[in-house]
Amino acid sequence: MTRSSCPPPTFQPGMLVCNVDAAWDATTRGCGIGGIFSGEAVRTLPIMTEAFSHVSSALMAEALAVHRAVSFAVYSNVRFLVVLTNSLSLINLCR
Repeated sequence: MTRSSCPPPTFQPGMLVCNVDAAWDATTRGCGIGGIFSGEAVRTLPIMTEAFSHVSSALMAEALAVHRAVSFAVYSNVRFLVVLTNSLSLINLCR
């Protein structure tokens, strides 16, 4: 499998970017989520990690990660946020 030769996305100055991901276990129905904030607007936002139980699907786990990233930004008075996820299913649902 070859990787795309597309350059990484660029964002306007002042944007806060959060890369999120999640892992879900179908047997236990538990998940872990994480997010790393970057960009010029990074202040003292921590690396985001959290575990959840009773999660219905991998898609729900990815949605929880995005929700947490947005919540962190809102409570930190961030004005401009870009959330990056590798969940194409979630991206398509949000369109």
